[in-house]
Amino acid sequence: MIPYVILFMIIIVNSIVIEKCFKKNNIKLAKFMAFISMVEISIIAGFRNNNVGRDIDVYVYPLFKSCLTNNFYTLIKDPNIEPLFLIILFMNTKLLGDYHLTLFIIELITVFSIYFYGFKNYKNVNFTILISVFLFVFFNNTLVMMRQFVSVSLIFISTQFFKEKKYIKTILLFFLAVAFHDTAIISIIIYIYYFVEYRSSFSSNKLLRVKIYTLIIAMFLVLFGDKLVYYFSFNIPILPERFFGYFTSRYIEEGLHFSIVNFTFKMLVLIMAIIINNKKKSHQSNLALSFILIDILIYLLSMRIEPILRLGYYFTIISYSFVIPSFGKIMVNNRKYKPFFYYSLTIVLFLYWWYIFIHSNGITYPYSSNILKNFINNVV
Repeated sequence: MIPYVILFMIIIVNSIVIEKCFKKNNIKLAKFMAFISMVEISIIAGFRNNNVGRDIDVYVYPLFKSCLTNNFYTLIKDPNIEPLFLIILFMNTKLLGDYHLTLFIIELITVFSIYFYGFKNYKNVNFTILISVFLFVFFNNTLVMMRQFVSVSLIFISTQFFKEKKYIKTILLFFLAVAFHDTAIISIIIYIYYFVEYRSSFSSNKLLRVKIYTLIIAMFLVLFGDKLVYYFSFNIPILPERFFGYFTSRYIEEGLHFSIVNFTFKMLVLIMAIIINNKKKSHQSNLALSFILIDILIYLLSMRIEPILRLGYYFTIISYSFVIPSFGKIMVNNRKYKPFFYYSLTIVLFLYWWYIFIHSNGITYPYSSNILKNFINNVV
């Protein structure tokens, strides 16, 4: 646990410095500090041992071995291999004979999306809280679901371009995200919401009705989604088979998968989103509230079909990255509540991270890296 805590402390201190740079309008120094932080996070993720995170032993290392002995055209024919991930891994394998640089690049793309969002929205969100949310809520998951989190990150970046009416970049990033992980197809729902919120000429009443209808459909999917998707996967094979695989009966197990800690945390974020929506209504606050509701509905569905939980990350990263830092911005501006909020949020995030990733889930704990250990020993 100590390597994670040290990393988190360093990155949070850097984030405080970046915030001070924003206040002094020193964007160049802020970008430099952000670059240092992104590299530090990516080094920890990229040069870890194989036992830290499920994807390395299950997917990366076997594919790395295949890259050593096969040509690219043989590997690209496999429909179960994401093409963009294969390209990055294949190039690193042939050039360096190693796969750790691939892990570094994957994490760098992922963490870049958070800093990109933070720099775009630093006037509306608390930057330090934004980075803290990434570290305590998402970072360990990026070590387990590397390919999907690259996809989630690309979709996250694309939403910023959509707001700026840069549609070609939005479309390009969408297809890149699908090329990294086919679950990105679910983000079509996100683009529909963004279009309705930012670009449509609907009245506020019509917007509300559209969202209510969407939530009703989502609730219907919570109740009957596994049966519907299972049927369509065999009768109307439009989407990739692996995408439907997250819904189909081979994943359905007896009993329910429920974490009171996860659900409570989501409800806390929902309460924050409602407060923000009442205090400072905006397009982004409307979207965040909608997405956290969809995320909760997906979580309820995952109680029966656990792997569908990964589809919720496309909505979670947008809602959490706006709601918690924006709520923090409101509380920090109030001197009376500022110390209490900082202490409370730090305790909540740490306890959430400790329980979910350290106490209950040993996939990324303990952290170990022979490469970094040997490097430190040689330097010292």
